[in-house]
Amino acid sequence: GGIAMADSGALSFADSAVSNSIAADSGGGARFESSTSIATLVRSNVSENRATSASAFYYSGSASTPGAVRDSQFVSNVAGDGITITAVSQLSWFPCQLGEWMPTRGVFEGDVAGCNACPERYYGNATNLETARCSGTCPLGHFCELGSALPVPCPNGTRMPLFGASSADDCLDCPRGQYQSESGQPSCTTCPAGTHSADTGSSECEVCKSGGYCQVEDGSMVRQACPAGSYNPETKSTSIGSCLLCPAGTSGSDIEATTNATCVPCRAGSFASGEGKQACQFCPQGYHQSEAGATSCVRCAAGKFCPEGSSREMDAQCAAGTYANVTNDDGIPDCFDCPAGSSCGGGAAP
Repeated sequence: GGIAMADSGALSFADSAVSNSIAADSGGGARFESSTSIATLVRSNVSENRATSASAFYYSGSASTPGAVRDSQFVSNVAGDGITITAVSQLSWFPCQLGEWMPTRGVFEGDVAGCNACPERYYGNATNLETARCSGTCPLGHFCELGSALPVPCPNGTRMPLFGASSADDCLDCPRGQYQSESGQPSCTTCPAGTHSADTGSSECEVCKSGGYCQVEDGSMVRQACPAGSYNPETKSTSIGSCLLCPAGTSGSDIEATTNATCVPCRAGSFASGEGKQACQFCPQGYHQSEAGATSCVRCAAGKFCPEGSSREMDAQCAAGTYANVTNDDGIPDCFDCPAGSSCGGGAAP
């Protein structure tokens, strides 16, 4: 090979190039074997060497003191088994910076041009780490990209409930009705009573507006609109009980109403018998109502005719011995013979 040393003292390369050497066994570029000494390579290039194994470097040095490789590279070397470096003894790589790692023993395949970046999902907050786990798995609330020296906190408005996130895309938005005001958190918090968050990814909650109320559903604070027939002028409401019902005799067709001005009195010919009506009902056939805002209708007097929705009584227009209780499309009532056993003076009913 290029350089072979066995128990003959320390080996040191500095600003050197070892190339185009061939070894029949191992250590095409250099082979170092010593039980008492070490090898040191500094700013050196070991390239285009050949061997059956360990085409660039075979190292077996002192068991008490590690060898050292600093700012050096091993490229374009060819071995029958694909192994570029064999380190039987400890071989330290400098400088392995934060976010990097390199094993100190074993075999190295392919080009070796420096320390490895800590893989995704792990971080390295110390120098000269020796395993691919670096300093450990990325913690909750954080993500660790390739070569991370420190875990990166997920931003406000997000969460990360799992270990080992690898990018900012793994951070999960807080769902609607929850928020997170701090970074690097594993979970989000339900908005306080009387508030809500309308969008995902919220870092704060907003006051529940008038016209509705906010209550917890499946762990999230959700705003609901007051239904038609009701209104709510207040903010920070926490239940549907905050929606005030339109009074009897009125109706409200708007949802999310904020004022009782949306509660409109029933017009003549209609009524609302109770509170919270979305629409007024027409007076049924045989009844009428001449007043607005009524809660009931008045029965049509004998001898009068009142079709559905009547605001007043009308003359029946039927002769004695007959009666009227319905109307045709033209508005003129039909007249019927008085039933046996009844007396009909031309009124609206026998």
